[in-house]
Amino acid sequence: EYCLVMEYVDGIPIYDHDRLRAAGYNLNEIGEKMLDNYATQILEHGFFHADPHPGNIIVRNGRVVYIDLGIMGQLSPAERAGFSTIIEAVGEQDASKLKDALLSFAVQRDNSVIDHSRFLADLDLLLTSYASCDVSNLDIGQLLSDVMGVTRMSRVTLPSSVTNVSRGIVTIEGTIADFIPNESIASIINDHIMRSGNPLDRAQDLALDMLNEMRKATEGITRAAGYSGEALRMLTRGQLKTNMEMLGSDSLITSLAKIMNRLTIGIIIAGLFIGSSLYARYGGEQAIFGIPLISFFGFLGAFILSVWVVFDIWRRR
Repeated sequence: EYCLVMEYVDGIPIYDHDRLRAAGYNLNEIGEKMLDNYATQILEHGFFHADPHPGNIIVRNGRVVYIDLGIMGQLSPAERAGFSTIIEAVGEQDASKLKDALLSFAVQRDNSVIDHSRFLADLDLLLTSYASCDVSNLDIGQLLSDVMGVTRMSRVTLPSSVTNVSRGIVTIEGTIADFIPNESIASIINDHIMRSGNPLDRAQDLALDMLNEMRKATEGITRAAGYSGEALRMLTRGQLKTNMEMLGSDSLITSLAKIMNRLTIGIIIAGLFIGSSLYARYGGEQAIFGIPLISFFGFLGAFILSVWVVFDIWRRR
């Protein structure tokens, strides 16, 4: 059996500014604490309140308390790192870094239909629209919304946690607007990212990343050399077969098939016209409208096929 224990929290709702001031609280300090706490929930704990509207936050004994935990969001360590990388990429105006972060962050992506060059170009265009913004002034809620729009068009599915983060950030920024109107959660998140480790730790992480990438590159070169040697041996023995798949080739093959079908029908139509004309000149006695019977039906068949081809072309244009 399970027992759900709930605590009654008595305090001052943050929307009651008069009571907060009367109790000696500084509204600016409350706003800063809420922002810093929310950034900590997202980036450090990966467990955050996804609906932080004013009715769900109260102040008790100098502490900000969240209530009504019906909608909570979670970020795995990898997702937290990916989220930080997204913010860093935007700050650095690095579309390639942003693309890699989103693809590694994605829960599903259809590589067979993703136009990677178009995806990169769309992200670069998106970053251009934020080029004049300092990271501390970013509208992260709008940024995440724009990013999700680009990923949807590119058939890249981001985890639902991104939606929760976006919704939570938009809500918390609206909540603290009356407390610290000149602050944004972007500046707090950026501070968290920058102080996530001391310079030595960051340098060590960078060195480890470089060594790991070098190891992967070396392994790739070794495998490539092995594959090349095996391919050459098979080629000299006449055993090498090539199996190629063209992405998007189905539509091309379908179009070619339609062209060939129309070309075949065109040849049949031409044959009917030519054959009927020759028979009309040298054919038998039975006639319809002065045209030999066989020639008449040949012309009629050619006419019907011609009308069908023209209609089909018009219908598919």
